[in-house]
Amino acid sequence: IRSTSWYRMSFTRRPGSKVEEVFFSKGVGQAGIQPRLPIKTRRLKGSNQKPQNLVQSNQTRSKMANKKTLTIAIEGCCHGELDNIYGTLQHLEKVEGRKIDLLISCGDFQAVRNLDDLETMACPPKYRAMNTFYKYYSGEKKAPYPTLFIGGNHEASNYMWELYHGGWAAPNIRYLGAAGCIKFGGLRIAGLSGIYKQGDYFRGRHEQLPYNNSTIRSTYHVRDFEVHRLMQIQEPLDIFISHDWPCNIARFGNTPELLRRKSFLASEIASGELGSPANEQLLHTLRPAYWFAAHLHTKFPALVPHEHDDTDALRQKGAAQAGPGNAAAAAAAA
Repeated sequence: IRSTSWYRMSFTRRPGSKVEEVFFSKGVGQAGIQPRLPIKTRRLKGSNQKPQNLVQSNQTRSKMANKKTLTIAIEGCCHGELDNIYGTLQHLEKVEGRKIDLLISCGDFQAVRNLDDLETMACPPKYRAMNTFYKYYSGEKKAPYPTLFIGGNHEASNYMWELYHGGWAAPNIRYLGAAGCIKFGGLRIAGLSGIYKQGDYFRGRHEQLPYNNSTIRSTYHVRDFEVHRLMQIQEPLDIFISHDWPCNIARFGNTPELLRRKSFLASEIASGELGSPANEQLLHTLRPAYWFAAHLHTKFPALVPHEHDDTDALRQKGAAQAGPGNAAAAAAAA
């Protein structure tokens, strides 16, 4: 699975303190946002601790040896191929000699339980297939790794609606919900399901079964109140996952290389229309250490320098970029 990448994360939690140090060793994910190298500690909100460079000394090695290490595999679009993905990861465990602690999928997971679920998936009928999720839902198989996923624009939308606020889609497989945040192994992970469509952004959740040709698509469009919920997160985020990319992210990486692989994106990049304005708002407000996205079926690492504005200003600036009417949402969020 070419879109699966490795991320080894070491972290410490100091009891009775809000200080959290997170060290990321390497990895390139789809639209993944990476810290600069050499790797440094980062000062988190509410901490008076000054960041310090990692010094390769015996004392440092001893301290890092006591830290817990997580190995996280990042999958872009899953498309229901769980057997292949898990098989690949098990092979990589043997080759790399390290244990995988968590699998994260950035949408188009396709948690299809039965043929009725296929009828609610927005794609041409010839592309509809059961694939292998149903085996894990029925109990025929069990996921060998804790698996966390969000929704994309090709999902069993009826099942995702049943788990709107998140929950276990199958044993050891958790859906983060339309908008959600959890902690895993000391890391705080948040995510937003679906893709951005301005025409539906300020509408309520009006879709109901049976879906028609319009609602089968609008049901996976992001809504402003879901973004507003995520804007309430106050603690630092280690990882954020979305399906579509944050708007303007293509300007923060190797754009010529991206265009070499995806030349049809040139006009959208030039006009600033590639990606989601809502995700851009969340990116600059929440400032997660890593952001992973999928949707475009290509790898694109980017490094985003954040401004030193206060949080309120960032909320209002991001809201203004998201489209008309968002100023009210920004004021409410602030």
